[in-house]
Amino acid sequence: MVNREVVSNLSFQLHGLEDSIFSLEQDPEADRLVAVSAAIQRYYLWVLAGVGIPANILAILGVLSLGHVLPAALLVLYLSATDAIALLLKLLANQIALHNMYIGRIGCKLEFAVVCFSTLANWILVGIAVNRFLWLRRRRMLRQRRGQVDESGKVNGRLDGTVRGEREAPTCKNTPLNFLFGSLWITDELGLVSFTNKGISRAVFVGSSLLFGGYGAVFFIMRDADVTGHSCGTYGRYVWFWKNVWYYINTGLFFFIPFTVILILTVISVHWLLLEKRTAQTGVQTSKAKEEKDETPKTIEEPTVDDKDGKITENGEQQAKDKDNVIAEQDPTQNPTDNLHDSINKDAPGDEDKGAAQMNEGNKDQESSVQSGETIDTRNQRTLTAMMVLAATFFLFLSLPGCIFYLTHRPTSDAVLRSKWHLFEQIQFILVDGSHALNFFIYFLAVKAFRESLIRLVKCRGKGSYSPQN
Repeated sequence: MVNREVVSNLSFQLHGLEDSIFSLEQDPEADRLVAVSAAIQRYYLWVLAGVGIPANILAILGVLSLGHVLPAALLVLYLSATDAIALLLKLLANQIALHNMYIGRIGCKLEFAVVCFSTLANWILVGIAVNRFLWLRRRRMLRQRRGQVDESGKVNGRLDGTVRGEREAPTCKNTPLNFLFGSLWITDELGLVSFTNKGISRAVFVGSSLLFGGYGAVFFIMRDADVTGHSCGTYGRYVWFWKNVWYYINTGLFFFIPFTVILILTVISVHWLLLEKRTAQTGVQTSKAKEEKDETPKTIEEPTVDDKDGKITENGEQQAKDKDNVIAEQDPTQNPTDNLHDSINKDAPGDEDKGAAQMNEGNKDQESSVQSGETIDTRNQRTLTAMMVLAATFFLFLSLPGCIFYLTHRPTSDAVLRSKWHLFEQIQFILVDGSHALNFFIYFLAVKAFRESLIRLVKCRGKGSYSPQN
């Protein structure tokens, strides 16, 4: 008979697939805690899956409705799809364990799919954080090299590093990684790196293949079903590796490495965003102060000097009007409409300024319409950056209890203490699995552009549609 041993120290991702829910501890307090933990395990995934799967589908539709799919948006699409699949597989594994269903050898070896999709979702979020970090770094370098960026994304006559009417000429990096990833990134004329959609897709495919290949190899070699086919275990010769090596590899890939990378990149990104906001506020205050300074001399009525005798007259404006009237009377050949036009301009000097302002606004509107593509891309980039910061922040918040649990949990013989650890474990299950379901609500409530695009989609209105005004 094959020597197998049930190992339950990885049940944090399999949700009791390897053992029964909990056994009674023959202690009233312990039994009460066990009952609470069992109730949580029985129902919480139904709630998360019922809410999270439709929400992730809406998140995919909402990102697609933003318009042009940028690399960061493509990663958000992959993240939403992976979250939905992870919730579905977790619910399936949970129900198999609760109802003690037959799983067999193949089912035990395919357990890795539950672990893989959860881990893959965390690493896609890492990819989004890296992508947004590089985009913010690119913006900072553009500001340092080409001056302050205004609100429309224009840098000294350029838009995001590209001269108007001139295409950016990116160059591909010829590295050995191109064999696997293709044109994963491009480098512009400033030497700044940006990702491509094709490269992002290849990177996700290669990363997923490596992750699934590694996990699949471990599970197919080390895992099997018991004689009944209802429980899974580890071959006796692999138990030490499973408990002392694979446990830390798995928790590191699922929790600690993504947590650390996302924490560092999110802190730096938020710091840069706050610096940009402070710089923008300083620029607005400086421009307002400059405008007030330029307008101040125009409001002061200075006396004028008479050309004939050099006398200073207090009412220079009235003298100029009288002089114009005299000149008009002495020049009968002048067109009367010109006199009328001149008098109107002189009597209402503010109209000329107003007309010039309207002309400038028209030029700006025309220029904005010409550059609408760049403006939309820039706005979408900012929207995706806000979505990344929010999703990463909530991921860190929801993953922290799990990190604490697996760093501090130790086996104990105390029934009450063991039951408390079980309850804490179930609570961190809710938080960890909740990260797969809450991203849509974070995007919808906090990101205006995402909310508006999704509302337009629900109302079946196109991006350029409008309602005529009476």
